Amino acid sequence: MLRISSRYAENQNFRNQAIKRWLALLGAIGFVVSLYPNNINHFIHSLGVGTVIGVLYLFTMIFHFELKPRIPTRFFYTDLAVIQVAVFSYAVSFFADSASKQVFQKICIIGLFLALQRIVTIAEEGFSPSEMLGALKRFQH
Repeated sequence: MLRISSRYAENQNFRNQAIKRWLALLGAIGFVVSLYPNNINHFIHSLGVGTVIGVLYLFTMIFHFELKPRIPTRFFYTDLAVIQVAVFSYAVSFFADSASKQVFQKICIIGLFLALQRIVTIAEEGFSPSEMLGALKRFQH
């Protein structure tokens, strides 16, 4: 998320560039906060995870609606349905305090990551998976 934020800070030609930069930065903070163990402080962990899910959801929705004219209608509506099911099934299980909420949380985050990765590879200003992996390798050094 920090790499995505810096990418939007570097290039002023992206649509909704400032919103995307701040969302990515907020997502990075959410990831750091969500590392706090759930069994030690549920509230802090939930705040971080909620931020991550919210940011990934907004990013995914922004990209889908920006790119709607350039993607097949079936692809657009199928992705939107999958995204909504992933997010709202977790939300329902969380607020119902279901025993399976942790499983739905992981499914939700994975579903959002896959949908986001899929849509940004379509965008001309998007990121290819190999470019993102290359950025991670440079970040580790």
